[in-house]
Amino acid sequence: MNGMNGMNDTNGGHGMDHSSHAGGHPMFFRTGVENVILFEEWKTENGGQYAGAIFAVFFCAIFAVFVRLYRGQMENSWESNKEAFPAHTAARLAMRFSLAFLSFTLDYGLMLIAMIFDVGLFFAVVSGLAVGVILFTDLMKVPASKSFSTTKNEGCCDV
Repeated sequence: MNGMNGMNDTNGGHGMDHSSHAGGHPMFFRTGVENVILFEEWKTENGGQYAGAIFAVFFCAIFAVFVRLYRGQMENSWESNKEAFPAHTAARLAMRFSLAFLSFTLDYGLMLIAMIFDVGLFFAVVSGLAVGVILFTDLMKVPASKSFSTTKNEGCCDV
């Protein structure tokens, strides 16, 4: 065997060369300013475009954390105010759908950006998520009195 690309083709024309499966992207971390990010129209071909993409991805990751935490806060609010927000109303279901759709779209988009294997874009995703957690976690905490039942026999694990 001569390595992955030089293996003898004994698999009926389906050798071990998977380089075309990555769409031209390397399957290892690299550096450079030339990238295609999610869409063919979002290309970085010089340092300025690359820096702009880094900032856009960084702030998108921060926003993704905000949406995820906001969604959790809304669920907690609905749970603690069942009279004001009855379950299964059209408005509540539409809000739940919209926030879940936005959160999942952002999360999977960020995952795909990280999988470009560009060092700068990867660290823009990871550091944006970390900064988002630092910025928003304390702001969106639900007070303990609302998030846990203190009344006997209302909690799941009363002893």
